[in-house]
Amino acid sequence: MPMRPCLDCGALTPTTRCPTCTGTRDRARGTRQQRGYGREYERERERALIDATHCATCGVLFTLDNPATGGHVVAVRKGGTAADGIKPECRRCNYGWERTGS
Repeated sequence: MPMRPCLDCGALTPTTRCPTCTGTRDRARGTRQQRGYGREYERERERALIDATHCATCGVLFTLDNPATGGHVVAVRKGGTAADGIKPECRRCNYGWERTGS
């Protein structure tokens, strides 16, 4: 794997960030509860997924390779929270925004 400069400090690393900068960023993000994924979110997610068989976004049947996840009705990157609601989404739709940029 080719080495490249860390996005934060410039040290050469095989990933986008060196281990030191990765740890610093992770600590700065806070715990999942501090980011809004506490008990309220878990309850809402359980309610959304209890009888779900298909993705609310693309309509595909959930499988072991593409399981059900709890997606925000209003995306977090657009200001959404668990209070806005959780919908059943397949892993590809829920995590796919990183690849598509949508």
